[in-house]
Amino acid sequence: MHRASRSRLRSALLPWLLFGACAAPAVRDARPASTQEALGLPPEVVLPAWAEALAPSLPTTTFQLLALEHRQRAAHPLGPAVSALVRQAVARHLACPSTLRTAERDLAAVPASARDAAGESIAVAFAAAMAAAPQSIPDDVFHAAEARFGAAGVVAVVHTVAYANFQARLQHGLGVADATAAPCPPSLDGITPPKTPAPERAVAAAPSTSLAPARWESIAADELQSLRVRQQQATPRLPPPSDELLARASERERGQAARIVWSRFGYGYQPELTRGWITSLYAFYAEAKVDPVVENSLFWVVTRSNDCFY
Repeated sequence: MHRASRSRLRSALLPWLLFGACAAPAVRDARPASTQEALGLPPEVVLPAWAEALAPSLPTTTFQLLALEHRQRAAHPLGPAVSALVRQAVARHLACPSTLRTAERDLAAVPASARDAAGESIAVAFAAAMAAAPQSIPDDVFHAAEARFGAAGVVAVVHTVAYANFQARLQHGLGVADATAAPCPPSLDGITPPKTPAPERAVAAAPSTSLAPARWESIAADELQSLRVRQQQATPRLPPPSDELLARASERERGQAARIVWSRFGYGYQPELTRGWITSLYAFYAEAKVDPVVENSLFWVVTRSNDCFY
């Protein structure tokens, strides 16, 4: 598989692979006294239920996901109200009570003077459309978001829809979707992530029933190839970020941006949100050591079920 395709594959699969990686609990000789200790955090930090469930098996991944959650909730480029409303829209679509309660908690903490009803309405419409059918967001909904927030703002909303989607599915997979609202994690800047090695574990794909659209089976191979080429040649709705914007990224990140379209938009318009996600992804792969066969199998199940062009 092409290197860029593998990178896209891994990014799309993180929430699904986390479920399988957590199936086997970590076995260590000296267990930390608390989850906070395992993560290198002060004992007074209150962790969300998903972090308590995830940390024993994947402590470094959990740490990086907490850092990403802080950025999404406390340092969002469009402000805490837009972040909360976008996550609320996704949580309603996916019926995740914990994600919904957390978003409502954050929204209630925003002063009325900091609210922007018109902008919030546009963000919610975009988030709802993306949550329902990301492959077919109506032009008027997209253009309204671009006009209001600009290219960087649209990418920020996309990041938050994806993050809320990930959070809801993670919590459903871990069995903590009904947990109470989670307090916002503190900033973890300057705190060293845990280095506890994850246990070696055998990972096997479980049999499942595909919910993929049956019409795929009726499309001839040459037609599928034509559709793929047409998608690759499609003009992006947003203008690609300039080289000046990409100069904020590291050399490795610019290399990714040169090969992968979504990396160019991510690192160009929202480098911090993109970097937080990718750091979590790399931590997960270092700890979980998921079998590539499982990666690829889940990739095709997920992309086919949501009609993704990958």
